[in-house]
Amino acid sequence: MSVSSETDPLLLNSTGYKHIQSKGQTHETRVYWRRFYILAAASLVGFCQGWIWNTWGPIQDAAEHVFHWSDSTIALMANWGPIAYIASVLFFSWLLDVKGLRWSVVITAAVVAVGAGIRCISMEPLKATWLNHVGLFLNGVAGPVAMSAPPLISAVWFPPRQRTTATAVTALSTYYGLAFSFVIGPAFVPSYMQLNVTSNITKVFHNESVNQPGYNTTDNLDALREDIRLYTYVGMNRVHD
Repeated sequence: MSVSSETDPLLLNSTGYKHIQSKGQTHETRVYWRRFYILAAASLVGFCQGWIWNTWGPIQDAAEHVFHWSDSTIALMANWGPIAYIASVLFFSWLLDVKGLRWSVVITAAVVAVGAGIRCISMEPLKATWLNHVGLFLNGVAGPVAMSAPPLISAVWFPPRQRTTATAVTALSTYYGLAFSFVIGPAFVPSYMQLNVTSNITKVFHNESVNQPGYNTTDNLDALREDIRLYTYVGMNRVHD
């Protein structure tokens, strides 16, 4: 096959059709507008997977005070992503090859949804710790499809001249989710020290006694716990949508 034939578009711009001669037979191919829906759905799965994966890093200070976690616990939460990726990559490679994109993406979306939802069951420190470990492991299981399927999606659904863009959009969606977590996390859950300082300023204006910096007041911890609960609910709702 010559270089020119390899770079010739398989689909015509005017009608979306092209006739291809192969061994005396004519084959007709066509692109569909719903390819953009497929692209958006796969990108959303990757976006949510990246967002859920990096839930606790941006709000580490608040999570450590509310759940009595250490720095190593927060680090392990993030490490479940690559650990689960290694554990599931062979299975999802087989699934993509044998069952195709539909089964792979649907299972991936379901796993991300379950992983996000299971974390919302309890905010009690011990239960929340185990639930988050399980939830983030399940979220990491979705990594192989979220990060590896974009070239297959673009090859199946898009003409050659659009495949580079389609692959880039889907492949970067996970990283957009990671970046988004650094914005949305602190917006919902302030750091414990910030909340403590704000509380003390309010008490000064009301002539009340203030707390020493870093003192674990029940009111502040309860407020942070409710903020974290709301944040995890928002993440779960976006994934289930």
